[in-house]
Amino acid sequence: MNEQAVADYTQAIQLRPNFAIAYHNRGYEHEVMSRPDDALADYRHALALRPGLKQSLDAIERLQKQRKGQ
Repeated sequence: MNEQAVADYTQAIQLRPNFAIAYHNRGYEHEVMSRPDDALADYRHALALRPGLKQSLDAIERLQKQRKGQ
């Protein structure tokens, strides 16, 4: 399911490159598939498009804390 979700969000991004929530949601799918680098890239892109996007800020903070704990 997650690979399909990534593909769907990627298609949405191709249609609307400034769709910050699609980047965030694709980042979440990457995160649950244990792809933290891809997740961080998408969360950061979402923030670049929509500064202050709380869910992306929270996700980045969560992933950074996880990395420090490793």
